[in-house]
Amino acid sequence: MDWLQWSSSIIGSLAWPVAAVFIAFIFRAQIGALLKRIKEASWGDKSVSFADELDKIEKSTPELDEAADNTLEPSTPQLDDRYQKLLAIAPNAAIIEAWGEVEEAIRKAAKLHGIVTSDPNNMTADRLAVGLATKRHLTVDAMKMILEMRMLRNRAAHNEKVTTADAFRFSDLAMKVKNVIFV
Repeated sequence: MDWLQWSSSIIGSLAWPVAAVFIAFIFRAQIGALLKRIKEASWGDKSVSFADELDKIEKSTPELDEAADNTLEPSTPQLDDRYQKLLAIAPNAAIIEAWGEVEEAIRKAAKLHGIVTSDPNNMTADRLAVGLATKRHLTVDAMKMILEMRMLRNRAAHNEKVTTADAFRFSDLAMKVKNVIFV
């Protein structure tokens, strides 16, 4: 085998891997968006799902339990009949409903503490939460939790499989976050 045949075989062997990397580079934004929509990922015996994300959030927030103990509102959500039916029929919609209450509390707090002077509905809830944390009306940990919960709400809004138990746990976290916002 002379050098011409050798270089030809090397180029032929590398053509497809280089093309695949090049295509992945060009479509990296679209691939990233698709990866975010994965409902459950598994590799061998490891997997990540909506419930796993809730576990992570619940474990990272001991301050919420302390703050919930210091408030007048109970830390478990008071489920009216309409919300109980929503939980049973459409857990995803129940998550969206619970998140709406968190957003409302954030907007009220932002208006109360002067984070916004105009209509707080013109700013996203996560931007308002960052503003509250910047002015020390909200802890950084609570702000991070709000941002993580917003991502879970987005996943539920885009029809990720959510169980009734997941929706109830999210609702409980939403109640705790609402209590921390006004502390």
